[in-house]
Amino acid sequence: MHDASATGEIVVDTRQYTMRIVVVAHERLWDQHGQMLLDPEVSLETYWTNLPVSEKQVESVYHMHGTMEQYHAELKSDMGIERLPSGKFHANTLHLLCGMIACNLLRRVGMRMLESGKTPGQRGRRLRLRTVLQSVMDMAGAIVHHSGQVIVKICSHHAWAPAFMGMYVSFSSA
Repeated sequence: MHDASATGEIVVDTRQYTMRIVVVAHERLWDQHGQMLLDPEVSLETYWTNLPVSEKQVESVYHMHGTMEQYHAELKSDMGIERLPSGKFHANTLHLLCGMIACNLLRRVGMRMLESGKTPGQRGRRLRLRTVLQSVMDMAGAIVHHSGQVIVKICSHHAWAPAFMGMYVSFSSA
């Protein structure tokens, strides 16, 4: 990987801006199957920025921006808030705040389930909100009051039951 940058002046509507162009070159010697390439494959990424940071940090910031875009798209699609329900600004604000609280709670539940190490299948570093909704919220269970205790009973044959119990124990001990 090679990094380079150059600084230049840009004029937009009679206003002058100082911008830096960061060029990051990636050289691939193997394909995705591990086969060595005869000619290396070179890809270039360019970033226009005015951030006073190194080239590696510029690349990292722009990649984090793409990750945030995924979170926003997931929030809108999985939580069902692509369209706002009202023409009133205050009603839409309340709707978005409720969606944000629900999203953050589901994200925390998903992270605790991953931390338990008992999620079925091969999982990455995070669970989509839709996965948490479908796996945990649709799980059959009951809250039982018996002998002055509150007991959570769930179907032990469900694939997500161990992950749910690991998450439940971590929340109850916190």
